[in-house]
Amino acid sequence: MKKKQKQNHKFVWVIGATVVALIVFGLYSVYNKPAPTVLMGDAWDYTLSAEDLGASWSENDQSFQTLYEMTQPINLPNEPTSVPSPIQPGIQSSYYVDMSDTSSREAFVMTSQVVIYDSSLSAQTALNMESPGEEWEKINASQTVGDATLLWHLRPIPESSPDQSTYRIDFRYLNAIHSLAVTGRREASLDGKLAFSFAKKALEKMQRNAVPESLKILNDAQRTDLRSVLLTQRDLSSLDPKFGNRWVYDDRALPMWTPNSLFTDSKSLDAFGRVMGYQAMMIKAIAPEEASPSISAGLFQQVTAYRDANNAQKILDKMEGLGGGAWGKPPEVGDSARGWSTISKTEGEASRLAAVTEISFRVGAYVASVRTQTMPILESQGLAASEANREIAQKFALSFAGKLKGK
Repeated sequence: MKKKQKQNHKFVWVIGATVVALIVFGLYSVYNKPAPTVLMGDAWDYTLSAEDLGASWSENDQSFQTLYEMTQPINLPNEPTSVPSPIQPGIQSSYYVDMSDTSSREAFVMTSQVVIYDSSLSAQTALNMESPGEEWEKINASQTVGDATLLWHLRPIPESSPDQSTYRIDFRYLNAIHSLAVTGRREASLDGKLAFSFAKKALEKMQRNAVPESLKILNDAQRTDLRSVLLTQRDLSSLDPKFGNRWVYDDRALPMWTPNSLFTDSKSLDAFGRVMGYQAMMIKAIAPEEASPSISAGLFQQVTAYRDANNAQKILDKMEGLGGGAWGKPPEVGDSARGWSTISKTEGEASRLAAVTEISFRVGAYVASVRTQTMPILESQGLAASEANREIAQKFALSFAGKLKGK
């Protein structure tokens, strides 16, 4: 599967990439379960990263794509029309990262892509059909990585350096296919030696993180997989009448677990019975000519599990929200809720105004939040923008709470 082409979104957040510190105030036990038959993490949990490779490596590009986006591509005005590509049966999501090391004497460039399927059978079927293009020649793999392996060599092209070569390894482990392409010095790359060395490192990461530690902690506390209750792109499409089918995950701030260890006061969080959190940031693909102060184009959502409802309520009562603009009448969402609305400046040097609303609520032993943000607005547009943004935030929060009540 090839890397997707995503519109270059210019949305600028009022908040930073990690905002859980504004939201929260779990104990780990041994997870004695049979070996997993599927990978249970997110696709980016299994790609190689610059951190895995060393300080000299840097990430140049990354891209996350869901099944929803694969089947319903976004078409913006004055842009070439995209049509859905044939979808491989069982495909769930894909994450791609491009990295380089300008100081290396062996490997210079690497791409790492993980595609998650619903089962090992679907993944193996996709691997059997793999064909990266006529510029690649298939060669016999001298060794196997994971459950099945394919090895490819990029045919030399006239403008390429004669001293370097590119090999690609596609290997399956459980229900995922990892595609790893490595460009390096020809002598070091011969027969895919460099690619195999990196593929083994990738396999070890997949095996080590097959079941994320965060899921183990939730399981021990008898709490649900928090990812299952967040609003999905399909949910948002049905809830949001203003380009609701355009919501995508922000590649610059991928969804993430928020364990207690992420915070400096982790012992206090343990004392409050905080188990685990998960958060996601989404943006809406909007063309400049479509922009309107009534359109909410940024969405932050998070959910945190606690050991009991009493402590969850105490945390909700202490939350600061946006630091101002508290609603006089609390929103009627979940078991209890609080709301804030304000006009704030976006981050960065070219700071502009945006309307922001946050609704945080409790459902049983869970505390969740949605924060919606408009595109940049003029000061004179503040009231109308704030009202529209507040309305969609309430719709999102009610739907979010409804999903939580089912858990």
